[in-house]
Amino acid sequence: MTASTTTATRPAPRAASANLVQWGRWRLTQLLAEGDLARLHLALPVDGEQQGGARYVVKSLRSEWAENSHAARMFMNEAAAGRASTHPHLAPVLDLELRAAPWFIVLPWLAGDTLQARLARSGRQSAAHAVWHARQAAEALVALHAAGWTHGDVKPANMLVGPDGHLTLIDLGFARPIGERQTGLSRALAATPNYMAPEVASDAAGADPGSDWYSLGVTLYELVTGELPFGVERIVPPTGVAKRMRQLNPLATARLAQLVEDLVANDPLRRPQGTEAVERLVAVEIEAIADRIAC
Repeated sequence: MTASTTTATRPAPRAASANLVQWGRWRLTQLLAEGDLARLHLALPVDGEQQGGARYVVKSLRSEWAENSHAARMFMNEAAAGRASTHPHLAPVLDLELRAAPWFIVLPWLAGDTLQARLARSGRQSAAHAVWHARQAAEALVALHAAGWTHGDVKPANMLVGPDGHLTLIDLGFARPIGERQTGLSRALAATPNYMAPEVASDAAGADPGSDWYSLGVTLYELVTGELPFGVERIVPPTGVAKRMRQLNPLATARLAQLVEDLVANDPLRRPQGTEAVERLVAVEIEAIADRIAC
């Protein structure tokens, strides 16, 4: 599983030695990455090491944040959202410890790389592949929202694609119950600005599923064109997103371009959400399926 933590993730400076430490029934074997709030370790269940069992990722709250109530709330939200929502395109929280330090959650280790890594390596995707990936992420969002949670940081770096093309929406570090306002810490850390819906900048805004759909629209635009639809300094999106998208990638159909423009609408009420968004993505995917098979 490509390491992902709340806020910017830094590659681990070194691999930790085997038998680093044991937390409960989990033996941490390698430091994968660390961010401002959390660390990720590769881990094995103590009772499964000798059987060559599956690998897992242990995500732990850094000790310096253990007494910070806002950091604790964010970490508990991540754990609760992961336990509440079950879907093939979401990474489940398999185990957790939130009663005493060190606080941690256990996730499956997933083979693959992120869409951000693929963009950096190969540039834009075919429209068919981009829609295929976006539709899988959309299905994950529907399940997460139905469970009462928003993701809060939808972007290519949080979409892990396996060797078979299966996409998993990862990193619930900014997850909040629908309607819950941001904490001071979550505002300070903020999700990735380029993908953030305009209303998220408001202190008074409660977590709303529409913000996730906006971020998915920005992501889909980037997958198809290799560029972002607008800069971080543009709070209100410019008009003409669909036209610009087709100029950058003539293979983007009018239906696809209009869907993206609708997703990044400044008014959350104008954005397609839930099953409507998935149905529109499926329609575009069917339109482009021959292209994807050819690729």
